Order: sequence, then structure tokens, then C-alpha cells
Amino acid sequence: HKPNDTGLMCFEHLYGALKPATTPDPEGLSYFDQTEFLVDFNVGFSLWGHVYVPRACRSGSVACGLQVSFHGCGGGEGSAPGQQTMAIAEANNIVLLAPNVDGLGAAGNNATASCNRGTPMAGNCKEISRGCWDGYGQLSRDYVLQSA
Repeated sequence: HKPNDTGLMCFEHLYGALKPATTPDPEGLSYFDQTEFLVDFNVGFSLWGHVYVPRACRSGSVACGLQVSFHGCGGGEGSAPGQQTMAIAEANNIVLLAPNVDGLGAAGNNATASCNRGTPMAGNCKEISRGCWDGYGQLSRDYVLQSA
């Protein structure tokens, strides 16, 4: 593969040597309802996420891997797996799960207004409101102390 193919390099880091990418199956990409997994809508989650299930995984004919992909900041439609990622997943029987946090460019979310309301840390969730993931604990009460 090309030395700058970071997507493939990430997959190989997790799964070892892989089969070459193939054409992804358009029927494998769909939305899923994330609401059953939410405890509180005030953390910024969208109502839906994306999932790509390769053909062999849908048929149940093989054991499949699972890759959970947390998109970068921004959310919205950009959180769907890309064509190259789906092509790698199709060839190697890896299900791609892409939960979604809406950012300001999409429907937006209410994380900033409700984040830690009524505490000294109120409103410390600016990245979440932009559609970023809480990758370093800024929604926790201890974040302001940097001990989360």
C-alpha cells in the first residue's frame, strides 16, 4: 500500500495483514437508531448513526470483526464511513459502526447549554457542542481539576 494510506495502516495495526480492498456493497451502509443507547440527550448525541455491514457478515457465513469509528469534530453527514474504508471492510469482513454526535453544521446539539448546569463547571463543553467526542472527560465533574 501507499506509505500515506493512513486508513489502511490503522486497520493493519489493529487486524494485521489484510486482503486488498474491494468494491463496497452499497446495500451494506445504513443508519441505525442510537436513542436506545442514550441515557441523556444532553451529551450531544444525534438520533442516528451509521453502520456498514459487509455482504458476508450480513449472510452470517463468516465471523466478522467490529471497528467503532468516532468521527472528528463537526458531526453530521461526515460521520458515515468513506468509500475506501468500506472497501477495506468489505474485503476483510469488518463491520463498521459509526455513532454520531451532531455539530453546529448539522442539526446542532444542546451539550453546551446543559453541560454541568448548576455546577462551577457549567458550560465547559464547547467541543461537544461542535460535534466532537468527549475523548478526554470534559463532561465529568472533575474535568476542571484535570483529574478526570
